[in-house]
Amino acid sequence: MITHFCPFCWSIIPEKVKTCPDCGELLCRYNDRSIEEKYILALRHPITENRILAAMFLGESESRQALPEFERMLREEKEYYVLREVVLALTRIRDPQACELLKVALDHPYSLISQLAKRFLDQLKCN
Repeated sequence: MITHFCPFCWSIIPEKVKTCPDCGELLCRYNDRSIEEKYILALRHPITENRILAAMFLGESESRQALPEFERMLREEKEYYVLREVVLALTRIRDPQACELLKVALDHPYSLISQLAKRFLDQLKCN
């Protein structure tokens, strides 16, 4: 059986609904979003691998628009591999706010994340 998710709030929804019963979004409006916006929404996907792929794409495309969501993830995300990809994405985004978020990651409770952020901050020479 296939599980269907709302692409806006990621709650499980019945097949063939037009409006999400949880968040009220019209599902057809998802098609109007840019690819960047779709990947930013995917950063909240319940499947870990999808969050990893979304962070990877957003880093490779140097998405400044993803920075607020990356900031949220540094505070709330629990999966190490997702956080690792967020840190890697931040190293690819040439923006002072990305450097600031790497500095935030220095205080992350996962020592592997804080060490990774430190290594990249030293390499990038963020002020």
